[in-house]
Amino acid sequence: LLFEKELQLGGNSAKASSGMNATYSELQKEKNIDDNSQSFYEDTYKSSNTLSKYTKELIHELAYNSNDAIKFLSKYGIIFNDIKILGGHSAPRTHRNSDTIHVGSQIISYLVEHILKSKDIKVFTNSKVNELIFSNEEIIGLKYNDNKIIYSDAVVIATGGFGANNQMIKHY
Repeated sequence: LLFEKELQLGGNSAKASSGMNATYSELQKEKNIDDNSQSFYEDTYKSSNTLSKYTKELIHELAYNSNDAIKFLSKYGIIFNDIKILGGHSAPRTHRNSDTIHVGSQIISYLVEHILKSKDIKVFTNSKVNELIFSNEEIIGLKYNDNKIIYSDAVVIATGGFGANNQMIKHY
């Protein structure tokens, strides 16, 4: 189940123009770019401004598994044929497609096409998640559109919408 508070899928990610950061990619190898996951980790940690108890662990996951995201997206036809160095990076690691200005729009449109064709994914648009449901400090479901409830073995929050909800940030 995928919940989207807006009328269509994509959110702010569809507006992203820089690209996807990754190390050890085929493109980096082709261009003889000397980069590694530890440098990616250090660059990201230096620029982070949220030092929760999970910061280091989450940045580690991002940096050390970044090429998996490139491989995943490539399976869905997304082409990364250009690589740039951006602010805060110690090496070129921002992957993009040189044929498009907005990498995010390309990624989102390809993924939305797949999601909408999938029989395994049900999409709820215009559906705002209002509350997480707990049992013994474990999330067991969610409440959306103020009174509808879904119970689940797992809940993943994509923080774009969560990050814009100050009440939820304070609460959780």
